[in-house]
Amino acid sequence: MRDVREFYAALVKSGKLNDVQALARGIFARSIEERLQLVGVKIDPQRRSAQAYALAGSFFSLLDWWVDKGMKADPKEMDDLFHRMAWSGLADC
Repeated sequence: MRDVREFYAALVKSGKLNDVQALARGIFARSIEERLQLVGVKIDPQRRSAQAYALAGSFFSLLDWWVDKGMKADPKEMDDLFHRMAWSGLADC
């Protein structure tokens, strides 16, 4: 996101940010669901789908927070934070 600030600003200005985020959230959710299946997380398929969608939403919430705070934290740090939260939440399933 740091490298595409102008693109992000254009999405906000055009009013299309929510549309793009909704599309991306769906793509992320499907990708997360596939990864959960590949690594062998034992979850009922419907629950896995719901969990993946929730994780994708969490990712975008964290991304929004990071952007709102001026993108000061290192992107790698944010990625690590998301993955720690995601896997700790999955451990409770």
